[in-house]
Amino acid sequence: MKEKIFIALTFDVEMTQRFHQELTEIIPNIAFFLAKETIQKATWMVRADRDIQKRFGAMDWVFQNHGKLLEKLVAQGHEIGWHPHCSYGYQLDDPGTLSNVLKDLEESWSTLNKANIRTVRMGWGIMHNRIMETLDRLGLTVDSSSIPRPAYSWDKWNGLWQDGLPTPYHPSPKNYKKTCNHHLGILEIPLSVTHVPASYDSMKVMRYLNLAFKPGNLFQPIKKWIADNNYLVTITHPHELDDIKFAGAKHDLLSYSMDSFRENIRNIIQFCEIAGKEPVFFTLNEIGENFSFPGSASMALS
Repeated sequence: MKEKIFIALTFDVEMTQRFHQELTEIIPNIAFFLAKETIQKATWMVRADRDIQKRFGAMDWVFQNHGKLLEKLVAQGHEIGWHPHCSYGYQLDDPGTLSNVLKDLEESWSTLNKANIRTVRMGWGIMHNRIMETLDRLGLTVDSSSIPRPAYSWDKWNGLWQDGLPTPYHPSPKNYKKTCNHHLGILEIPLSVTHVPASYDSMKVMRYLNLAFKPGNLFQPIKKWIADNNYLVTITHPHELDDIKFAGAKHDLLSYSMDSFRENIRNIIQFCEIAGKEPVFFTLNEIGENFSFPGSASMALS
């Protein structure tokens, strides 16, 4: 019997002003391709927050205006999660800033009470003990904001997840990056982070595995990750696959190409075969409901 590797494909629907076609074209194209590859489980993190209200008229604008797309994804086996962006600067230790973020979370969540959402990823991966406690209190069962990597001077959210656990765990109320015996009910599922090199790096930089990256950049990092681990959590921003909007654009890491995304997915499946592992695709909420796969931090109490 082959060893299983558990894979969660996650997509952050950012709703950047000029990328409305991510809902009408790009996401349907991604879902169609995944279905062709017999992958019908992924988690789509959808914006609902005050910034969306300012730009489109309602916090839950996507749910109101593209509900049929979201319902179709769910009917196919996918999961819809929540992706709130709280834009109040970067100083979460400032009481006023933190208070505004918590207030926004409460108000945004209140618009989604009929959406049956259980999974969340904070915009930019921001986090604070009180934010995690609020997400838990609101009834969310899974958070996937963690980007467990070192602090970098150029990172505006410098060090928010430094020294965080790299595998799923229930956060401590006193330290969201660790677990304890009296942990919160919510499960933290970190993004898979490893060394993905770029030509402009002046040091070794740990990055999440973004399937919008060029296949050449991701080839060895993903191959090694699959060989060494029994789980994989990827991220993709659908608008970064917009061949038309980004026509002619050049970036050392981002491909701006659906073809590259397809190649990265097929490489994942091929690398599983090479490693002698059976890929099992799941939604993040399924992990929240069945938190027991090997290698998790459920027993790594500290």
